[in-house]
Amino acid sequence: MMNDKIKKSLLWISILLLTTGCAPKIGKLYVMDENKSALTAEVSIIRNYNFGGSGVRFYPTVDKQKIAGLYTKDYVRFYLKEGNYKFGLMVPDVIFGRWLDENSIEKKIGAEQKYFFLLSPTFIGTMEIEEIEQKEAEECMASSRLIKTGTLSDKAGVAVNIIKPLSNLMGLDENEGTVE
Repeated sequence: MMNDKIKKSLLWISILLLTTGCAPKIGKLYVMDENKSALTAEVSIIRNYNFGGSGVRFYPTVDKQKIAGLYTKDYVRFYLKEGNYKFGLMVPDVIFGRWLDENSIEKKIGAEQKYFFLLSPTFIGTMEIEEIEQKEAEECMASSRLIKTGTLSDKAGVAVNIIKPLSNLMGLDENEGTVE
């Protein structure tokens, strides 16, 4: 007869295998230009500090291309040439093995300007991206960590640190590479 500790351990391992087995592959993360010029605008995308959804990476997108994987209190900064862009957010649905494409913002970007966006979970369980003022953004970034585009944040909670090695063993390595 199995003791209770072994039964609980097997239950947790089963749950972890089920949830990581259905997680969608990240695919490519795109590297954005990180060099400022007179022809570019500075764009910062910040992941806010919320307990809700804190164990899940949010993936900011530019024109539907994932550019980084952010945990709470992470942000990315990059530069874009003048033009129209669509800034969005994707979140993995680990239960059904798909990507949830959350809301997006279309924005005309002007040279030598600064733009700030905040990624947040909502009260109804979805995620959103919204444009915020520079002062609010700078306050958030002062206590956050800069992540380069084309990379994943490695700062994770306890549950993620347990799940990640199991998913890698199953062949579900999160990052299939970056594209420049």
